[in-house]
Amino acid sequence: MSYRVEVSRRPGCTLFDLRGPAGGADTLFKRLRTAVPVRPNTVRVSDARAVYWVGPERWLLREEHGLPAGSPGVASPALPAGDTMPLNVSVVDVSDAYVRFSIAGPDALDVMSQATPLDLSPGTFPDGSTSYTEFFGTTALTECMSAGTSFVVFVERSYADYVEACLRRVTG
Repeated sequence: MSYRVEVSRRPGCTLFDLRGPAGGADTLFKRLRTAVPVRPNTVRVSDARAVYWVGPERWLLREEHGLPAGSPGVASPALPAGDTMPLNVSVVDVSDAYVRFSIAGPDALDVMSQATPLDLSPGTFPDGSTSYTEFFGTTALTECMSAGTSFVVFVERSYADYVEACLRRVTG
């Protein structure tokens, strides 16, 4: 069966894994002038940044390449003079560890249901939802861009070719 869906590898981005108590992470996000999700398993997008709340005391910060000039970045934070990174927050650049795919179209939910056991129906996984889940037998971070019709999936780089082949096979 052929599905009305487009599968593509997305351009690279900068991805940071942040771990630590909420207070320390909040301090860092304020310094970066970045909005954070208010509920677990959601993503908050502002400008060229997105913050994923993926677990207790764990967030992912995605920065698209070409962040607007003057925006403070995590890799070389533009913090006020004398200010330092919160000591109780770990910030690790994991950009090279992941590949990002887009699955979009009227039949995206049908394709995704073959890749993951997670219920991605619009009532359960609305716009802005995110979760780690099994994906063709590997682990992936799944983000709902538009309920039922558009998803972004981050997979470990080692499995990217395998996942891409699985998606191609499923989509016909």
